[in-house]
Amino acid sequence: MDTTTIAMGKILIIGDSWGCGEWSLSREVVHEGTKHYLQEAGYKITSIAEGSSSNAEQISKLNDHKDADICIWFLTDPLREVDRQPTTLEQYHHTRRTLLERSFEHVDALLPNTEIWLIGGVCQVPEWLATQYPRWKIVVKDLRAWLLSEDNHIDTLCRDWQYPDCDVALLGYHELQEKIIARHRIRAERGIDTKEHRLFWPDTVHPNRLGHHKLTEELLLPMLKEAKA
Repeated sequence: MDTTTIAMGKILIIGDSWGCGEWSLSREVVHEGTKHYLQEAGYKITSIAEGSSSNAEQISKLNDHKDADICIWFLTDPLREVDRQPTTLEQYHHTRRTLLERSFEHVDALLPNTEIWLIGGVCQVPEWLATQYPRWKIVVKDLRAWLLSEDNHIDTLCRDWQYPDCDVALLGYHELQEKIIARHRIRAERGIDTKEHRLFWPDTVHPNRLGHHKLTEELLLPMLKEAKA
């Protein structure tokens, strides 16, 4: 489709590896996922999403994209931004919220005229965001949970930091997360008739092209159609 047929301005995609598309076992992007499908539908897309990128790193690049009409943000793990990981459960949740609040404040200041559309990727969209930023839109609170039609959220599916020595409460939380991750990965690797395999294979920890197609067709394109109306 010719992009001139779409009455919509510039769309920017930011985020970590989840915003890049489908990844191979050799850690290479083999399909651009959401970017590809939106371009295929006729939209003008720029993506600065990058594997292992933190929220802060992505935000630091926004000065060059202040003319974006819509910013689709694959939210990532805020703990990528700290050198020393929290050692108590209370500190863990407080640190994550503080870092997210700082990121949201920066984006709101940098892109005051841009619609912000949030996708909960490695980090789910927090409940309190809707109250603090009512003009922003939540595309999906937790993409993995939505794709798999389940309620279990994983904070650390794409964790790139080491677990610290920590108190019993935080240790128990991390242990529970690891159990959910182990189930997810074995189903994605071996369960050929499971949703995990169908939507997360081959690398098991990123939505594949089918997952991105479902996101685009069922959520993003209807929202874009509504935005044009």
